[in-house]
Amino acid sequence: MPKRDSVTYNSMIDGYVKGGRIDLARAVFDCIPLEERNLISWNSLISGYAQFEDGISVAWQLFEKMPERDLISWNSMIDGCVKCGRMEDAQALFDTMPNRDIVSWANMIDGWIELEGPVHAFFVQDKSHPEITEIHSILDSL
Repeated sequence: MPKRDSVTYNSMIDGYVKGGRIDLARAVFDCIPLEERNLISWNSLISGYAQFEDGISVAWQLFEKMPERDLISWNSMIDGCVKCGRMEDAQALFDTMPNRDIVSWANMIDGWIELEGPVHAFFVQDKSHPEITEIHSILDSL
């Protein structure tokens, strides 16, 4: 390949992650010049590691090293924690993330339901959802 840039690097990382070759994805990531690494590079690798219980600790390390984070970064970590049954960690991330979207909420609800946890308590504690009054009404009627 005559010229490599962030698009080619990120495509390779994404392809390796989707193919289950996180080791090769990491090798590509480590070869990217620092000025070429971007949120897509970081998020792709974090998402790949977070898919596996034995990779969540590596995902945490990468998340901590990221120069900047976006909703995808936060949601990837929450999703990974939920999939690994680490709801306390997922909750801590959820509580500290600067912004939330429907994916953030869905990940948390899915995790608490799957673990038969306190979904109602989760909603009662968090007043930031724009439709919190309606949610409380529905939950109270259950």
